[in-house]
Amino acid sequence: MDYASVIDQAVKQFYAEGNNDVHSWLLKVQTSPEAWTFVWDLLHSSKSREAQFYAATTLHAKISKQWDEVPKSEYPVLQERLINFMKQPNMPKVVLSKLCQALAGYVTNVSIVTDNDNKDKNVVEELTRMLSYDSPPMLELLLRTLSLLPVEFERRHNVRRAKLHKCLINSWYKTTCLLQEVFSVTNLNSEYTNNDMHLLAMECALSWLKVGQLPLEATGQIYPHLLTAAAYYAPTSSQRWTEVESTLHAFEAVADSVGIEESHYIPALMDLVLSHIPYDHYPGEVLACACSTMGAYAEWIGEHPDPWLERVLRIVTLGLTRGSVTAPFATMALKDLARECEQQLTPFAPSILNTIEQTLPNITPGCAEGLRMMYVAGKLLNILPSVDEQLAHLDATLGLCIIKIRELLQQPWFMARGAVMNQLKMATMFFSTLEGSIGKAVLDGLLPIFSQIVAHPEWGQDNFTLEEMYICAQKSLMSLLHPEEDARPLLSILANSYKIWPHPAALNLLRQLILLFGRDPNNVIGPVFADISSITLSGVRACRSVNGNLSDWTELMEAYLGLLAQICKKNTRLLLQIPEQIPEMLQCGIDCLTLPESSTVKAAGHFLTHAIMQSPHPQTFIQPIGQQLVYVILQCVGGQVPRRYLEAHAEVLLTLNKICIEWTAQWLRVAFEKHGALFKFSQTQKENFIKNVLRERTNKRMYDLLQDFSLQNLPSATNWNVMTRKQ
Repeated sequence: MDYASVIDQAVKQFYAEGNNDVHSWLLKVQTSPEAWTFVWDLLHSSKSREAQFYAATTLHAKISKQWDEVPKSEYPVLQERLINFMKQPNMPKVVLSKLCQALAGYVTNVSIVTDNDNKDKNVVEELTRMLSYDSPPMLELLLRTLSLLPVEFERRHNVRRAKLHKCLINSWYKTTCLLQEVFSVTNLNSEYTNNDMHLLAMECALSWLKVGQLPLEATGQIYPHLLTAAAYYAPTSSQRWTEVESTLHAFEAVADSVGIEESHYIPALMDLVLSHIPYDHYPGEVLACACSTMGAYAEWIGEHPDPWLERVLRIVTLGLTRGSVTAPFATMALKDLARECEQQLTPFAPSILNTIEQTLPNITPGCAEGLRMMYVAGKLLNILPSVDEQLAHLDATLGLCIIKIRELLQQPWFMARGAVMNQLKMATMFFSTLEGSIGKAVLDGLLPIFSQIVAHPEWGQDNFTLEEMYICAQKSLMSLLHPEEDARPLLSILANSYKIWPHPAALNLLRQLILLFGRDPNNVIGPVFADISSITLSGVRACRSVNGNLSDWTELMEAYLGLLAQICKKNTRLLLQIPEQIPEMLQCGIDCLTLPESSTVKAAGHFLTHAIMQSPHPQTFIQPIGQQLVYVILQCVGGQVPRRYLEAHAEVLLTLNKICIEWTAQWLRVAFEKHGALFKFSQTQKENFIKNVLRERTNKRMYDLLQDFSLQNLPSATNWNVMTRKQ
């Protein structure tokens, strides 16, 4: 039995039994050099359809992934054999499609290989030369292969993207000429038109239009034919809905290539989509595609609102109410329209809000549609003319979220956590677009929910729920007209929550509140910061007392140190109100310099840098910890942390250099004297290192200096780690 027959039997066995071992063997055979030979036997009409498909798939895989196995001298032979099999009568469609894909891959590879030999060569011209379309079967082969060219170009990851895109753009001119010719020959208004060929040309156009950034002058040549196709296919029977959908996809694909000033073709397109497609007769997929298309043209609609915006909104709101198939695309389109046409939406805002209010209770929990509708609701509330109207719609949007959260909080947290988080995210999205005078009313509605979460023995200790609550509270600050007054209730909620369960997101919220209340004459933020800082430092002390690992609290440490760095820069007096905590804060920063988490090390470096720079009394706060700080920096440079994380250490050392250079020199010498055995350098080299450190005035050069020192000390790094563990 010859090799091809063995493979034929294996293919039949695999399709009959689904044997994994056979499948693995077939994949292995597919990658073998012999595959270039046996595929032609398997493609013969005497073989089974399964064997032919396996052969065509193998041929495409070899051309795509193992092209370097083919010498240039064999290119013409490979091309001839491949095209001959494509011309073979009664070739199964599924096999023919794979062979067309293989030819597209072949043409792509050859064009890349020979690009430098002939820069004027056009890949589409080469393809039309290979497949001279002098008969309908040959034209079909050409269109099928041409449709696959962009995909094959995209798969060539080993070639520069700009080079591939340039090749496709150059080929687009020839492609549009061919498509224009096909569209003219297959005239839809003719009684004898070949609809199948016309649809093949449409699919080919869609494939190329997905490339993006194609020359508009070339695209304009086929645009009228696309409009004609939309008008032709739209009124036909509902069984042909996929043809309408593909036409809509084509319109959507060219949206990025059309300027907002275009006024010749797009109005005709809009009229077709909005007035001539009977959406009630088609499945929801057609309406979904229409909504997606309208969203793609949102910027154009914003520039040409009359008469298109109102008509587009009818389609989109219809999509909102038609169920789960259309709702995702309708909400995406509505979000695009709200972003691009906000001011023009004023007359339609009440009716859109009514539709959103009717739709919100019926959406699938946890889906993105709810988030998008809350985004739009916030935008629309902003443009309502009166506060009374805004408040009237508030209950049916955010009020619904509040009611649901209140109900969910009565359920066991492990069952309802996901739903509570989703409702909080919806409220956060609402805040993200809300402006004006009702921000306080919105926050007032959520404050009891926040208090209920904090006071609950389980919800108040759930990291995920707390994070969403803090993010929501933080986002609310941007929507308040008088945040320095309206946000005060958040202070007690934050303080109580942190006492129960310290959370990094709470510290991020505190950062914003300190910016807001930092200059308050009554110092309302001072006691809150003092309590939260004290709780954090108590946790650090407890961790240290049991020889715990601060890496277990790395996110909290990063947020705390980031908070301290901000206060050092903008509100130093807050620190000076609690001088008894400052030494522990500095010690916390020093400890975090040695952690393996780069973001926490970076936060520690920023805090220590600003603390040193802004300290009004270096003798009081910096001098007592300076020796340990320098020792820890040398310890890290000596090998305790990866060298790529030394930017923070360089920043701190440079700041010490600028603020207290004499102390820094002394601290470096003492550190070398006490731990000199850990470095393999001579005394002269150590002195040179100290001189170089004291001389540096830029972060980059200091970082390079520490890196070089660390590299030279590599053999000592292991000893360093051993001795520090013993200590």
